[in-house]
Amino acid sequence: MKSQIIRKDQKVFIDNIPKLEWDKGTEISFVRSAQLVLNSLGENYSYNQLMGISGAAFRFHFHPDWCPSSGDVTTGFDVSRVLFKSLGYASELYAIDDNKFDDIRRLYQRIITQINNGIPIIAVNLKVCAEWGIITGYLENRPGILCRTYF
Repeated sequence: MKSQIIRKDQKVFIDNIPKLEWDKGTEISFVRSAQLVLNSLGENYSYNQLMGISGAAFRFHFHPDWCPSSGDVTTGFDVSRVLFKSLGYASELYAIDDNKFDDIRRLYQRIITQINNGIPIIAVNLKVCAEWGIITGYLENRPGILCRTYF
């Protein structure tokens, strides 16, 4: 089901993006976030299909010191690039220095542009810890993003 952009109560957001939930067999947060974003764009992929297409189902990667990020499918060999290229999508990993206001402002402007184009954004570190989630909207008259996370 293709989602729509909603403007309500000084919020702009993409509707019909389900919650990210633990204990559903979809705990690889990047893959589940990608599934929900693709589904919102009208693409009907299951979590298991995306695990296979990306290679995440077959990936075993760990840091010699057992870094907590080792299980992230974008750490080391980045399967996100494989996934989106295989599906015919262009993707970009956009990182900023969160101590630089100009970087934050540019990122926020990119978020607004993507949401206004009806495209949710897969992002990491949205709340609590380094898990992936989805930016689904923004506040109209003040800085702020709306998102779906496992938290």
